Amino acid sequence: YLVNKRVSQWDYRHRDEKELYGKRLHYAYQTAINRAYAKEMRIFGLRPWLEDLWEKTMALSRAFLRRRERAYLWIHLVDLVLALLRNGIAYAYLLWLTLSRGMSASEFLLYFTAATGFTQWVTGLMERFAALHRESLDLSSLREFLEWPEPFRLEGGEVDGVLRLGLLGLHRGLDGGQRRLGDL
Repeated sequence: YLVNKRVSQWDYRHRDEKELYGKRLHYAYQTAINRAYAKEMRIFGLRPWLEDLWEKTMALSRAFLRRRERAYLWIHLVDLVLALLRNGIAYAYLLWLTLSRGMSASEFLLYFTAATGFTQWVTGLMERFAALHRESLDLSSLREFLEWPEPFRLEGGEVDGVLRLGLLGLHRGLDGGQRRLGDL
């Protein structure tokens, strides 16, 4: 359970970084295939820039994935060692009982099956707790989204703190400063 919880927490702590690389790759891909940008790309010679952007973003994404997989590897290795210790101790005890106390084969199989069944039951229970923890982290992400401040006054139909000045394209922000809409 603790190992699965650690994996879930690693994903949750690094979700913004993962999303950032995904957005950058999506932007570079959409820009490269969009016909509306083809003329500017040829006129201004932006293909090398876009290829460089793609390569740098892919390198950052691969580095992130290597870090993630390294963390997963260590976490799963710890899980493997703990499972081997747990099963090894239980089965070594059963073998000791058989060899030193003269346990019959039927008793050995009974206890062996009971130990295996109990281990599987506890493992399934812990996996369900880990799934519940993952769902809790997903709901935390949703809750963070829902707690963003609402910029619109729903009853009046206007944007809160914003004054639009017609065709001039000026925008008065929440701090009172005017900016062009393109600067936002």
